[in-house]
Amino acid sequence: MKRSWKRVTAGIMALSMVTGSVPFEPISQAVTSWTAIMASADSSLQTATFDANAETKKSGTTTDGDVSITFSGRYNSSIWGSWLYKLGNGEGTINLSATNEKKIKDVTVYLSGQSDSLSTNPESLKANNTVGTYNAEGQVLSFTNVNSNDVNLISPHEYYLVKKIVVTYEAVSTKTALTTENTTVTMATNSADVASVVVGETTLSATTDYTVSYKQGETDLESAPTEPGTYTAVITGTGDYEGSVEKAFEIKAVTYDITAVKSYGQTVNTDFGSVRTSASGDNYVYYATAKNGYEFLNWTYIVDGIEKTSTNSPLAINYNYAAPTAHFVKASTKTTLTAENTTVTMATNSADVESVVVGETTLTTNDYTVTYQDSQVGTIEKPTEPGTYTAVITGTGNYDGSVTKEFTIPTVVTTIEQLKAAVDEGGTGGLIKLGADITSTSKVDFETASTLDLNGHHLTLKYLNSYTDLVIQDSAENGTLTLTDNGYVIGVYGSNSVTIESGAIEFASIGAEGINIFDDGFVTINGGTVTSAGYSIRRNKGTVTINGGTITGGFYSDGSTNDTLSITGGTFSFDVTSLVAEGVPVEHIGDVWAVGDSIAENTKVVTTIDELKAAVAAGGLIKLGEDIISSNSKVDFKKASTLDLNGHNLTLKYLTARADLVIKDSVGNGKLTIPGGGYAILVCGDISVTIESGAIEFTDTWSYGFKIDTNDGSVTINGGTITSAGYSISRNKGAVTITGGSITGGFDDEFANDTLSITGGTFSFDVTSLLTDGYTATKDGDLWVVGQQTKTSIENATVTMATNSADVASVVVGETTLIEGTDYSVAYKQGETDLDEAPTEVGDYTAVITGLDNYQGTVTKDFSIKTEIDDAVITLGENSSEVKTVVLGETELTEDTDYTVSYEEDGEELEEAPTAPGSYTVIITGTGGYIGTATEDFVIKPDVKDADITLAANSPDVDSVEYDGDEVPDTEYIISYKNLDGDTISKPQVGGTYV
Repeated sequence: MKRSWKRVTAGIMALSMVTGSVPFEPISQAVTSWTAIMASADSSLQTATFDANAETKKSGTTTDGDVSITFSGRYNSSIWGSWLYKLGNGEGTINLSATNEKKIKDVTVYLSGQSDSLSTNPESLKANNTVGTYNAEGQVLSFTNVNSNDVNLISPHEYYLVKKIVVTYEAVSTKTALTTENTTVTMATNSADVASVVVGETTLSATTDYTVSYKQGETDLESAPTEPGTYTAVITGTGDYEGSVEKAFEIKAVTYDITAVKSYGQTVNTDFGSVRTSASGDNYVYYATAKNGYEFLNWTYIVDGIEKTSTNSPLAINYNYAAPTAHFVKASTKTTLTAENTTVTMATNSADVESVVVGETTLTTNDYTVTYQDSQVGTIEKPTEPGTYTAVITGTGNYDGSVTKEFTIPTVVTTIEQLKAAVDEGGTGGLIKLGADITSTSKVDFETASTLDLNGHHLTLKYLNSYTDLVIQDSAENGTLTLTDNGYVIGVYGSNSVTIESGAIEFASIGAEGINIFDDGFVTINGGTVTSAGYSIRRNKGTVTINGGTITGGFYSDGSTNDTLSITGGTFSFDVTSLVAEGVPVEHIGDVWAVGDSIAENTKVVTTIDELKAAVAAGGLIKLGEDIISSNSKVDFKKASTLDLNGHNLTLKYLTARADLVIKDSVGNGKLTIPGGGYAILVCGDISVTIESGAIEFTDTWSYGFKIDTNDGSVTINGGTITSAGYSISRNKGAVTITGGSITGGFDDEFANDTLSITGGTFSFDVTSLLTDGYTATKDGDLWVVGQQTKTSIENATVTMATNSADVASVVVGETTLIEGTDYSVAYKQGETDLDEAPTEVGDYTAVITGLDNYQGTVTKDFSIKTEIDDAVITLGENSSEVKTVVLGETELTEDTDYTVSYEEDGEELEEAPTAPGSYTVIITGTGGYIGTATEDFVIKPDVKDADITLAANSPDVDSVEYDGDEVPDTEYIISYKNLDGDTISKPQVGGTYV
């Protein structure tokens, strides 16, 4: 059973039962076989009873939710529903702890017997042992004895049965107690009003932190006193405060001073309220001044008498002022409440006024009244429903005038259902605060104008749509909005706006396209962080304005960008230089690009070596504010940084870069000096050091300048001057790129394993042999100036390929035939795929010709490698020119797709297929995927049925055969015979008729 208590610091009590000497290995697993039984003797104390049972097998921890108990020591066995423990020598312990809301008062341990006398009735040995009091500081109490009926039960070598443990505990208040030592009460002047109550350095609020009552002597007063007298104000704590303090004060009686001001220059004496004139007939004006914070309402005087000492003597006029209390009022010292001098603080999520402070004075509820207004209906009762209202604070007592304070009672949501209901059409809208973390796989549609306040909590959704104006903020810290879907995750529809003021927004999917405006809406980012594993914003339509905040994840565009983009501030993980508004500065600082005012936010100005070291630990843009000379100090850049010399001088022993570092001088005349020998700037790991501007000087003749200690590091010099009395760069590992600047001092190339690229710059030594292809060094006095060579482009070259081959037959530029390997190189592609070598297989390819040495650029030539058709087998029709089939290998080719057919006779091409008898050649020519030719000679023979046959007289012998008037040799035909029935027979020898 649990109780609701104020939280206090928890502590732990250890009951150390002295146990035997056998080692014991504690068991950490929770013990679930103890039963916690709650009881209460009075309203302030609670009791937790832990009973052992026979099933308890191991030491461990159990709890009832308010009190936990942990056992460790030499456990032997479980018997009689008890724990059998070896107690003694400090080995056995029972540790008790309470939750933060509880304080243990005392603990009772019940023992049932010893192992050497188990036959003894356990009840006769039951001990009620109060072993100590648990205090708020969590003091650990150690016990070496447990007594039963004044008999010490602890023996170093005995086991004892722990039967029961009873813990009594109570709630401990977390309220701050008002005491005379910590509380200062200030009373208003000559009044019962309490001007202020201060505890420590905190000024309490009269509305929430204390009440005031009064007494005179020992008599309690029903209201604040106003009559003269001595009183006591009793300040009693409420809310987070308790206890009371007293403040004695006095309301003084009305008194006054009298002065007289002479009108005509005669002497005036004042003495104890009397005024004496020095001559008769003079005119005087008399004044009275009220004291003790009062002023006169009216006043009268009487002439007490006129003393005439002689006719010519001065007159003595005695005035006796009668000014009863009724003639006095409090002095008109009221303070007027104005917007300039008054600060009103509202309670969180409430219409309660937490405090009203005028200047440095916190008013009490006696000093003002509160009324409320609604913009729609005017004056209202104190509101409790969500909405935006105005509190009107009107001065009373010593204060007059009034001020107003606009406040909002939010809709507090703790579930996804509550959130959806609040933002749906017809929902409350307005200020919506998270009251707890909400994790959901659903989307949320905002259809009522809303301000979503993360309020320090975490909200996870699939995605959200805004069909109305939406503001996202985080009034507390560490609140996050996580959207998990692919594609757009915040959709803006219509002409509505989404504004991000603060808080962290995360698009978790690598496929996220971020915020997308579908129509003519608006997205404005003024603060907070937008982090995307994919894209942060899809540039589609509408207007995107970024004035601040931090954006990680680039902008997505599918080529149909129609939005208006304005960037005037913010910090970005990608280069936005080309996207910012005109005239807005952009600074590359470490890993980010800062825009506008964000540059200053990311800039640290340092004036001492200690400030510099602290700044580089955090990274960002670091500017020198003064010269820093510290020749015995090294500086270790561990976070991505930009070091701006800013026109100042920096002297260091050396520096190491363990994160990306840029060195520049935005003003001019700034210098970084490294006076020591050895390496001066060491590049450690997979990082880069870039020199943009400024002067760097290595003054020692044994200096090795820049050194890269891994193959992944790099040094890039784009500008500035590097002067070394020794070496400027130690060519060790990594990549060194020089595009500009001036370098004095050679390279140490004894162990050169780096990749060196020089495409610009001025050098004090000859770098001709070190230049990147296409660049040349021209000597100018004592310097070598690097520039780009003038090269001839080959983009318009004529490329001829060898027949049916990947070989390049020729590359001609103008009238010059280039030489492969000297003037150009050849690479090959098939479609978009680069090939490792020249192709030989059938297919379509592209040769890529790239200029070398004095030639530059590229030109491409498409070509094909086709199948040779030479070995094709050609089948013709019988005694015909018709091509029946063309077969290559096992593939039958198709006419007009794979080949074409033509004919020749005696070497002359025929216009059409021959039909007349004769000798011909058919030519098969490859087309499509085939190349080459195959030929077949063939003969078309005459048809014998058209021949004239002459037989010998009365004989089957053929005398002659003629065709078209020409005799056909007998070698060109054969003779066979048939009878009239059509049967083939031998040459007939007897009479008859035959064919």
